[in-house]
Amino acid sequence: MFKIIYFNKLDSTNTKAKQILKSNIIIIAEEQLKGKGRFKRDWNSSRGGIYLSIIVNIENIKDLPFLTFIASISVQKAIKSTHNLQTTMKWPNDLIYHKKKLCGILTESVIGKKKLAIVGIGINTNNT
Repeated sequence: MFKIIYFNKLDSTNTKAKQILKSNIIIIAEEQLKGKGRFKRDWNSSRGGIYLSIIVNIENIKDLPFLTFIASISVQKAIKSTHNLQTTMKWPNDLIYHKKKLCGILTESVIGKKKLAIVGIGINTNNT
């Protein structure tokens, strides 16, 4: 069972997840002020999109890339089943619709007493 924590605005759902650091939590924000992508790129996260991070336990750090693949495939299937939109994947972490980036996924690890993974998902909906 996952606990959902909702915010109107955050700097970044992944950043907030790193502050919470408890597994089985989903952080959702209506807007991110400093959304992040891979390679420290900015992720435009204006109001109207779907921005969330999922915190999960991870047994083996080598499994981290598989979480990105699982998230990509899961989001693609969800978009197809709810809106009948056919997207393509730009591996490993982007979904493309009509040659535009519809979704980006950023998976990060936090290794300490616990091994945790944070899977950030940003979907451009209801915005330009």
